[in-house]
Amino acid sequence: MLSSQQILKEYLEDNKTAGSRKGNCLSLSRIASCSCCGCWYTENDRKSQNWWKAIADNLSSQIIDNPEARCKEVLDLSYKHLPEYLKSCFLYLGVLNEDRDILVSKSVRFWIAEGFIPETDKGFEDVAEAFLIDLIDRSLVIISKRRSNGKVRACRLHDLVLDFCKSKTEDENFFQLITRSDNPYASFPSTDYGFEFDFYSHSSPVSFASYRLAVSLKRSHLVESKPSGLATRSLVFYASTDSEPKRPYDISFIWHNFKLLRVLDFECFNLGISFPVEIGILVQLRYLAVGGYLKSIPQSIANLRKLKTLIVKGLSGKITLPNTIWRITSLRHLHVNLHVAFDLDAEELGDSSILESLVSFSCPSLSCGEDAERIIKRLPNLCKLSCIFYESPDSSMNCNHFPRLNCVTQDILLWKPS
Repeated sequence: MLSSQQILKEYLEDNKTAGSRKGNCLSLSRIASCSCCGCWYTENDRKSQNWWKAIADNLSSQIIDNPEARCKEVLDLSYKHLPEYLKSCFLYLGVLNEDRDILVSKSVRFWIAEGFIPETDKGFEDVAEAFLIDLIDRSLVIISKRRSNGKVRACRLHDLVLDFCKSKTEDENFFQLITRSDNPYASFPSTDYGFEFDFYSHSSPVSFASYRLAVSLKRSHLVESKPSGLATRSLVFYASTDSEPKRPYDISFIWHNFKLLRVLDFECFNLGISFPVEIGILVQLRYLAVGGYLKSIPQSIANLRKLKTLIVKGLSGKITLPNTIWRITSLRHLHVNLHVAFDLDAEELGDSSILESLVSFSCPSLSCGEDAERIIKRLPNLCKLSCIFYESPDSSMNCNHFPRLNCVTQDILLWKPS
């Protein structure tokens, strides 16, 4: 039996030389109709010359004659057939796409932080991946990369599906998309010296009422405008034109103007060398991603008791975790690069210092032997670990054996410098 996903893949492959938008619309219309109507075909049916004619007969003549005009209606029909728990997940992919592959790990963490994934015995991540597979089977999502174990690593949305997804996002007020063409940013200078622009002499303060914001601007333009969103729960930022941030930005307006955030993705910002202590004000955060030439994470991070994902994109060297990190018992994903070290003494690491919910961790720098084992055994449910093991110059030869990693149940990537 062939699923609608296989039908679409083979049809587009057979007609890839045409490459027309009309052909793409017709393909999507056909496949969406197959999905909605529950059409399934055997291998013998596929080889028949009348195979596609049988599908076409199931479609109205309006779709065949004017596929581009009707494509949205067919996609809308597919969307209406989605279970409610899948609709939010699908619309979120439209925000994350931005003309590139969508990492499954990232989308899963967003879904969990947003509360889209119910808690079951299977675990949040397994349920979220099952939701994604469901969307793939419905031909709304395309697999772009697989892992060595066969699981989906990255996915994409067809251009027409992406257009539909963004339109539906706006119609349902699921996300507000902010770009360079929106006021007041359309009046901002297009040079790299936007920070010299006197914003307040040209415009009134920017305020947003949307529950979720997806912002695609120059970093300097967002910082200069100092927007606010007292009702905003999610703030996802994409740098539109400027390259890797070389200078730090002051984002202190976030703590004061977006106090109820659950999701804050500022990974492409450079915060400088100091991680803001005020981050502890955002006690509702479930997802936090920041970047910069950071040296350490403040102890106030422990105030984020509901945090499930912490991502710190270090631009140089080692970042030190505070001993208070062990208090965030809800933490499931902790990822710091280039590498991270713990700041705690043996006496401080008591029996209660356990991150029981943590399932993925990168990239800790651990000395071989008992020190590494002492840390790792306090991560009892760890599934994925990417780390650096080194030989401590202060340790005896007996302490430099490779640590036991019995707790890591799935994937592990190790690096032991010579």
